[in-house]
Amino acid sequence: MISTLKKAAIEAGKILRDNFGGKYEITSKIVASNLVTEIDKLSEKKIIEVIREDFP
Repeated sequence: MISTLKKAAIEAGKILRDNFGGKYEITSKIVASNLVTEIDKLSEKKIIEVIREDFP
C-alpha cells in the first residue's frame, strides 16, 4: 500500500510541477475562500486513478 501511495504522490506531483506558474482556471469549492484550480483537480484525479489500479 505504501508503494501505491508513493507512486500516486509522485505522479500527482509531476502534474503540479509541470503546470506551476502557468495559466489555469481557478474556481472555489463551497466557500469562496477555498480555491481550487483545474490542476488541483487533475492531480486529484491522478491520485484516485493510481490507487484504483492497485485496489480496484
